[in-house]
Amino acid sequence: WQELLGVQPVGVYDNFFDLGGHSLLATQLIARLHQSFRYEMPLRKLFEAPTIAGIAELISAAAVPATDDMDELLKMVEGLSEEAAAAEIMKKQEAGRAADSKPSLALDKYAGVYTDPWYGPVTIRMESGKLVFTLDHTPKAIADLQHWQYGTFKAHWRDRTIEDAFLTFTLKPDGAIDHFTMVAVSPLADFSFDYQDLYLTPMKATTAGKN
Repeated sequence: WQELLGVQPVGVYDNFFDLGGHSLLATQLIARLHQSFRYEMPLRKLFEAPTIAGIAELISAAAVPATDDMDELLKMVEGLSEEAAAAEIMKKQEAGRAADSKPSLALDKYAGVYTDPWYGPVTIRMESGKLVFTLDHTPKAIADLQHWQYGTFKAHWRDRTIEDAFLTFTLKPDGAIDHFTMVAVSPLADFSFDYQDLYLTPMKATTAGKN
């Protein structure tokens, strides 16, 4: 932190943002955590635990081993072209997929507007009996959703310059959607596709026509 923030000394309970941290430095910090500890920390977690002590607890709880699936994956795709690497990754994912599982809800129950505190609104709607997903502030981000397994769908972007993503829905005890999160399909995806930072919850409906 001292090197990143240009401040010293730094205590384990000092707040990252109180020390001058901002979104750009937060992104650099997250990248360094991944490089050093193989820990993928969503940006929102830094807001919830903005101290060295807090982050240490998160890393400890995650119990990420020094040699993990990423090492195995990198060895598997070493020397392959981007297209061949993508094909190998998809083959590995397909092998572990519970393809015969069903969505937890009827498809139309997933339709609606959701919001993330930083990004803003996204929309899932029904089109010809299928789900279509859009990032409302990113006009070209339109994806067709394919059920992957259990509560997870795969977003296949119509603009193929955007990295495909998995959407995983979490339900409340009464069966209503509590939230969903996203992660890039490929673990080799460009870091700028920071889907893991999104925490999307249903927007509460407003009653039209009231004065």
